[in-house]
Amino acid sequence: MGADPEPAERSGRMILHNDEPYFTLRAADTYAPKIILDWCRLVLHSPNANQEQFKKAAQAHQLAIKMLEWQAANPEKVKVPDSK
Repeated sequence: MGADPEPAERSGRMILHNDEPYFTLRAADTYAPKIILDWCRLVLHSPNANQEQFKKAAQAHQLAIKMLEWQAANPEKVKVPDSK
C-alpha cells in the first residue's frame, strides 16, 4: 500500500484503520443534526476529554448548526433516511 497517509491535522481527513467501520451523516437526514449535537454533549461531559476533543466537538457543533440552517432552507430535501 505504500506510506501511511498524512496525519489528520495536515490533510483534513480522518485516518481509519483498514478494518474500521464508519458512518456518514448528511444534512438531508432529518436526524443528523441532533445526533451530532448529542455526540458533542457526550464529549463535553466526558471526564477524560482533552482540549483537542473539545475543539473537535466545537467544530462538530458548528456543522450541526449549518445542517439545521440547510434543513430550514431546504425542507423539501429533508427526510428520514432510507436506502434510496
